Parts: sequence; structure tokens; C-alpha cells
Amino acid sequence: MARTEEALFGRLRVLSEDPVARIQESAVHAPPTARVAVDEALEAMGLEVLDPSRGEEPGAPDRRRDGEAKDAGLDRSLPRSGWEGGIADMLSRIHQAVLDGNIDGVGSLVDEALHGGASAQEILETSLTPAMDVVGQEYEEGIRFIPEMLIAAETMKAAMKTLRPLLMASGVSARGKVVIGTVTGDLHDIGKNLVGMMLEGAGFEVIDLGVEVAAERFVEAVREHRPDLLCLSALLTTTMVHMPEVVDALTEAGVRETVQVLIGGAPIAEAFAGEIGVDGFAPDAAAAVPLAKRLVESSA
Repeated sequence: MARTEEALFGRLRVLSEDPVARIQESAVHAPPTARVAVDEALEAMGLEVLDPSRGEEPGAPDRRRDGEAKDAGLDRSLPRSGWEGGIADMLSRIHQAVLDGNIDGVGSLVDEALHGGASAQEILETSLTPAMDVVGQEYEEGIRFIPEMLIAAETMKAAMKTLRPLLMASGVSARGKVVIGTVTGDLHDIGKNLVGMMLEGAGFEVIDLGVEVAAERFVEAVREHRPDLLCLSALLTTTMVHMPEVVDALTEAGVRETVQVLIGGAPIAEAFAGEIGVDGFAPDAAAAVPLAKRLVESSA
């Protein structure tokens, strides 16, 4: 392997479950300027970026355990009008933990809030969902980038591990149900995963079918789960052609009218969405959430 290739692959994190590893793996084949942008974004968040070509050794990443904001000057705190200490402070800290990407610490904050008297629904609706709304808005404004969105979404997901069973047990209804997957022939999942996590943070129940999902499997999932939305993802022009196959399969199975179809991915354009007869198109994860809300509300 050439020295330049060794340096490039050396940027990957050792831990395969670490969201940063997935972020940097996605940048391996990107142009140098894109890889530099990813590295700079990660470093700006206090995360370690390794390059063996410089003789660097792995160390522990700074996950900002205490929720310390690294970007001074930007007030992203949870509004606390009329609140003083107690549960309000706990909810504010969870909100800030998501914004800061405090994956390791958010679980203990959630436990503390629950033991302090906050309900799972209150944590979801007051801390997690508003935080993910901020993340999406900051992406649209160019303040955040995809690596930062992924880490915030992973933090929210870590909090939901504790909250999900409590929400189900208490009978709290989801905003809507979503089935999501990447179409046949496409192994890419970072965009799909980000959309799924942000939808979950917005209060949706998300069933993720994974990658390389055949049209027949999408039909089975619609029949089985009866979702409000079916989200199709594709990153390649060679795989986006399978999206109309899914729409046709839904029609042939007689379930097309039971679900709204939302598509997205790098090569997708709004004109293509209109051509294949789907209900919506989102250019990115930040746009997918408000669109999903509108589609579900319009069909209520």
C-alpha cells in the first residue's frame, strides 16, 4: 500500500461502533479538501483525529462529558422562562448534551432526570426534540456540518435507549410511524441512518430495514407495520432507478394509497420525485424532518 493510502486509511477510528469511525470512513474516498473539512469539523468538536503518517498514537476522544460547549458565543441553551433549578435544570442539561454531542454522558443525565421526577415524555418533548430541531436549523444555516449532526443524533439515540421502553409502557403515542431503507444495490447508509435518528428524535417511531432492500421487502414492511411514511434512500445514480420499482410494487400490491412515500439521497432531485409519483422529496436529513411532519399532519 502506498504511503498516501496508509495515511488516509490511518485516519479511521479503531472502534467500529464509534460514530466518528463511520464519519471518517465515509470520507476515505472523498477529495482531499473534503477530508480536511471532516477532520476540521471533528477537531472543532474536541474529538481526536489520528494520522499515523505523523507518528500519532490513539488516545481517548474528548466527548465533553460535562456538557461543556466548545463554540463560545452561540447561545443554544434550552429556553427556561419561569424555570428555576430542579427538573428544569436537568432537562436543560440533557438538551445541551445533545447539542454538544455528549454521547457518553447523556445516559446518566437522563437517569438523573428520571429519578428526579421528570417523565420520559417530558424529556423527549422538552429536551431531545427541541435539541434536534436546533441541530437541523443550524445545519440549514451552515453552522453545523454532517459529522456534527451525526454525533448529535447518536447522542439523542443513546438517550432514547432508556426512554423508549418507558414511553411504550406509559402509552405515549408516536408522532407517526416510519419505515425506512436503502434501495436494492445500494450499501450506503450514513444518510439513511441520520434521517432515521432525526425522525426518532422528532417523536416518530422508526423501523429501519437496512440497506439493499428489495421492492418486495418494502411492500411486506408496509403490510406488516402499516406506517404513515415510507422513506427510500439512494446514494448512486445506478441505484436510484430502483425507487420507481418500489412505487410500482406498492401499487401492484394494492397498498400504495395506504402510505406516503418520501425519497432522498445525493443524486435525487425534486423533478425525479414528481416523475415517479412519490409524495415528497428531501435533499437532506434536516429537510426530511419538517417534511415528514407536514405529510403526517396533512393526512391526519
